[in-house]
Formats: sequence, C-alpha cells, structure tokens
Amino acid sequence: GRFLPAGAWASGVDFGEPEKHCCACGKPPDRGPGDISSDSGCVDTVGWQNLFGATCDDYSSAGRCAGGAFTPGEEWTSGHDFGEPEKHCCECGKPAPCVDTPHWRNHYGATCSLYEAEGHCRDGAFLPAHEYTAAAEFGSPWKHCCACGKGRGSPPPLPPPPPPPPPQRCTDTPGWRNPFGKDCAEMAAEHCRCAGGFRPEDCGFVVGHEWTGGVTYLSPELHCCICGKGRLRPVLQGGATLAVAPRHSSRG
Repeated sequence: GRFLPAGAWASGVDFGEPEKHCCACGKPPDRGPGDISSDSGCVDTVGWQNLFGATCDDYSSAGRCAGGAFTPGEEWTSGHDFGEPEKHCCECGKPAPCVDTPHWRNHYGATCSLYEAEGHCRDGAFLPAHEYTAAAEFGSPWKHCCACGKGRGSPPPLPPPPPPPPPQRCTDTPGWRNPFGKDCAEMAAEHCRCAGGFRPEDCGFVVGHEWTGGVTYLSPELHCCICGKGRLRPVLQGGATLAVAPRHSSRG
C-alpha cells in the first residue's frame, strides 16, 4: 500500500495520482456510507454529501482528509459552505460518540445512569449546586460518564463560596428593666456607651459603672445593645476598649 523508495517519483499529479487510485500505491480502503472508519467507534453520517455532491468517501479518496483531520492545504473545503464535513466524516474530524466507562461505580456505588437520574449531571455538564459530586472522593465521574462531561478533559469549576451573612442588627430585649426600674434608654443615658461604632463589641459599660451589670442588676449587658448585648464577654472589664469618661450618677 505504498511506493517503494526508488519509485516515489512516479506519484503525484504529473502521473495521474496513482496513490489515490491504486491500492498497491496507497489508495485508502473504500468505505460505504455509515462504515466505521476506525476503532474509535466513529461512524460517517449516513447519506451525507456537501453542496457539490462530495461524500465522506470522496473527501477521503481525494486526500482532503485523513486520520481525523484535514490534510494541510485542504482546510478550505471545511465549514458551512462545504456542508461541514468535519461534523459528518470521521476522516475529517467527526468526533466519536461518547461511551460511559463500562461497569464504573464510585465509592458509594453510584453509576453513570444514577448520576443522570438523580439530577447531578445532564448533557455533558454538572447541574448548578451539584459540582461537588465531581470530586475525586466521588470517583471523578467527569472522567467516566458522558452525561457528566467525559471526554472534555477537565473537571467542572467549583461554584464560588456563598457571601457571608449580613451582620445581625442588635435589638434591645422588649420590656426589660433592672430592679430599680431603669430600661435600656436610661442605662444609655447614665451607665453605658458605644465607643467608635455601633457593633456589640464597641459597646459596654462606662469605666467605673461596671457595677450596674451582672445578675444583681438583671444583666443589662444581656438585654441592652448599648451595654454590650451580643458581646462574647457580657461585662466590660476595666474599660480597656472604651475611652468614655464616667458620668456622675446616683447608684442604680
């Protein structure tokens, strides 16, 4: 099926291209429509021909395509104007059909059919919020299942992490009063301040007024935002984070 080294000069256009017509000189094997071109499983589209009447066999025998690609200089015979032979002819690059890896199961016993049936994958991609099932701990189904993208060469990107939840707005405990009848507004006027902001960690007792907190005074630091409701440490010790001068106040 090829020229001998000393006889290569007898090929080409000047000699009628025997390599395209004579089996002993390298003519490709004849293939009918629908014949499988190789072990890849690719099959030419039955009945296809381009606008000029050329079939897949014509493309192959004329040397326009070979081995799944257009031969150099023949690329102009591809594309829409020529009926897209690259989508119909195996020798011109028609992809072989995808086949699931036989007998594949992940570590949890899930098969390719189950991945599709449970809505993890469809049409060669993972469905939104199901990308995590592509990980190696799930057996990398994107390498084995056509519905999950087998043949595409890379796993799906993971979705971005969700945004952090908005900060919770502090709300005074409705109806709270200390044993002396003071509510949160009165605690704010006399005993508590926010320094530098309005987050729970910015608020607490004015230096020297820590005695108005705790169980004896019904824990205003657990009920009044300005006294530190929501802080990890309910009572500010020593005023280290609050540069607020104490105000004169009668006890309670």
